[in-house]
Amino acid sequence: VADEVRSLAGRTSASTQEITTMVARIQQSTREAVTSMEAGVAQVDKGMAVT
Repeated sequence: VADEVRSLAGRTSASTQEITTMVARIQQSTREAVTSMEAGVAQVDKGMAVT
């Protein structure tokens, strides 16, 4: 039983690290998407100011 608990703890730790990495990547992608959208809005604003 102790070996099973150790094995489960190891898998849990590895899974937690994997989830942490995935969340960090999603956050970075979200920041990049927001930056792109803000740039797009700025371009639209410039275009509307010209017309």
